[in-house]
Amino acid sequence: MKKTKVVKIKTFLDWSVKIIIPIAAVFISVTTNTIAQTGLDRAEFVRPIIYEFTYVDKGTMYEIHYGNIIRHIPARELTIDVTTGALKSIIVFHYDGHMLHYKETFELSYNEAVRPTIVVRMPSNPSYLIYDGVFYDYMFLLMIPVEGNPALYMLCVEVDIYNGMLLNTERFDKYSLLELRLNAPISNARQRMLEAYYSLMNQLAELAMLELR
Repeated sequence: MKKTKVVKIKTFLDWSVKIIIPIAAVFISVTTNTIAQTGLDRAEFVRPIIYEFTYVDKGTMYEIHYGNIIRHIPARELTIDVTTGALKSIIVFHYDGHMLHYKETFELSYNEAVRPTIVVRMPSNPSYLIYDGVFYDYMFLLMIPVEGNPALYMLCVEVDIYNGMLLNTERFDKYSLLELRLNAPISNARQRMLEAYYSLMNQLAELAMLELR
């Protein structure tokens, strides 16, 4: 039998460029299989956690106002499948490198923790960027396993404002961001997001919420 829980996380709308999602929020839903309380099941809690990330084209819509241009773009949903191990909680951050606009914590119960499927709908948020006609909507997820070290991810949606096309949806961790920084020219937008990631990472490390190794 599956159990599903949906948590709504409020967002802020106060921008010179107006971006609207009909349901302007992060939605995190969790689906898990009910597990028997055996030694084998409990052993899953101490195994290293492994995630699989998939983006899907359903959910809410972006409505982007940019000068005289209005675009409606489907907002992607991120599905996180925990294939091994157990997840304790997720913390969602909207941070622009200088200001933490908000954070929200979602705790998983004991029965939800083992091998859950998590759906995160990308919201429009105060830490958006616009460079050269491309709209970048990004946020950060801190994934905290039951056992082991937390991991910080940056999620980014890129939309071409002029033709309304969704250009890209990406997920970065500290290793892929380091590779991006070392091996490729970085655009102004990516540089800003990269700086925000490392700033947040260092602050979480100072609070003993993340290990820098």
